[in-house]
Amino acid sequence: MKKIVLIVVALIFANLTFAQKSFMEVNGTYSLFTQKTEIGMLTVEDDLNVVTFNLGYNAALTKKLYFGGMLGYSTIKADEGDNEVNLWTLTPKLTYVHHLHPMFSWTPNIYVTFGFGKTDLGTFLGTDLGDINKLNVRIGVSPLSFDINLTNKIAVNVTALTPYYNIMKYSYSKNDDRNFTQKDFVYLGGQLGLKLYF
Repeated sequence: MKKIVLIVVALIFANLTFAQKSFMEVNGTYSLFTQKTEIGMLTVEDDLNVVTFNLGYNAALTKKLYFGGMLGYSTIKADEGDNEVNLWTLTPKLTYVHHLHPMFSWTPNIYVTFGFGKTDLGTFLGTDLGDINKLNVRIGVSPLSFDINLTNKIAVNVTALTPYYNIMKYSYSKNDDRNFTQKDFVYLGGQLGLKLYF
């Protein structure tokens, strides 16, 4: 117990000694990937567009390492406009900030996003079709993330090619036999955001 208390006190002390103790951020992300679904002996491919908007807060663990979380809203849509999925998301993440130049910083991060959503299927001929509950987990790394420092307090973040592993679980409230899980590696993405340091 003493070790835990000492670690917490050390982290609080370290956090209080840094010039930039924390930052808030708002960003939008975009990804495109092809999802393959096996239906019996048939394989169906969908090109999916994933758009997410996030608002987050990050606190310094050390001079260069920040831990934070983001709340967001995510939409996953096929090119044809059908099969739309809407999710509320929570993303804990760890960000490393390395100043390359007074105007530029390298800011790679690792993150896990948890998304939750529900779709009401409505009724058909007076029969309630129930709901589809959706659970989405994204495990990712952003090695090509950079901040353009407009001032020592405000930065624009640009991130490209953000690979992540995407797991989407669909659960039908009225028919367990229709439950299934999709697993995909998402190979393309980008992010544009704004950071405010305190």
